[in-house]
Amino acid sequence: MHGDAHRAPGDPHGEALRGAVRRGAGKHPDRRGVTPVTETRYIEYFKEMYFGVGFDSNAPRTMVQLDSVQLCNDYNDGFAGLGCDMAAYHLKDAIADVAPLDVATNELGDQAIGKKFSAIGYGFQNETETTFGTRKAGTLTLRATRGAPLQVLYPNSADYVAALDQTEGAGWVNNNTALVNQLYATSLKEGSEVFAGGAGDDAQVCHGDSGGPLLMKVGGKLVVQGVLSALTIPGTKQKCQGGAVYELPTSSPARKLVDSSLHDPCEGIPSGGHCDGDVAVRCTHPDEGDRRVVRTDCSELLQRCIAPGAPDLDAEAPDAGAAAASEVSCGD
Repeated sequence: MHGDAHRAPGDPHGEALRGAVRRGAGKHPDRRGVTPVTETRYIEYFKEMYFGVGFDSNAPRTMVQLDSVQLCNDYNDGFAGLGCDMAAYHLKDAIADVAPLDVATNELGDQAIGKKFSAIGYGFQNETETTFGTRKAGTLTLRATRGAPLQVLYPNSADYVAALDQTEGAGWVNNNTALVNQLYATSLKEGSEVFAGGAGDDAQVCHGDSGGPLLMKVGGKLVVQGVLSALTIPGTKQKCQGGAVYELPTSSPARKLVDSSLHDPCEGIPSGGHCDGDVAVRCTHPDEGDRRVVRTDCSELLQRCIAPGAPDLDAEAPDAGAAAASEVSCGD
């Protein structure tokens, strides 16, 4: 985040959203190079990620490994083309010294247009993308709840193209005409997305702020009203400009994700599962459907339960002997 962003006050602000609700579309919150990925690939890529707590992400005061992730993406419309662009991360260990933020239950409607919100992130703080990793906060104005964000900034398409000519150069614009026109015409997914920022005195979120919260003070408490999904204007020279699109936690699929993450059916079950006598108990993987607990009675197979970390005699590990099972299983 850059522009007139400043250090976010207080340690809990922006550090933890209960269930670690964050976006699930990768590092850069824009549409360049965005392609749908399967949940299996997503889990494989992020399985060694950690959740850090603290002002400086390069030196967090607490690190907790992620256990699993639930995705909300349905790749059905939306400015980023991801549909419900949110995810819920589950941590292997609880964080006891950070208060969770409340999540909005009422949708941001037209009555909120023009109101000021707070954005928090750890992303790039300058155009050369050399300064990042410390928590910053800034004020954003809610600009739209429907329609095309770029048409709010530039009601005349010629003004939009002229602005890109000035920042990126006519050559870049000519070489990216399809993208330029596509973004100008792309609308918000009504009821799922809002457009914030781009006003004269607003801060500007940037790459790396992805998944950061859009906050409003309600009843003396900070409440998460949105999650950063995408930047609105493409470019390579001036990479962060023109506000951003936020995913709402109040749409039906997002609400389902938030509710299920706050009431995790797998709470207390280790990531690899465990043995309850001869019964193998584990939580389902994201590519197995809704998150739930499954139990398999190994004795019904004339086998026993093998706990994670125990030697897996069925595994092929000729150079190291019996490999250690990473997940609970049935075996001889």
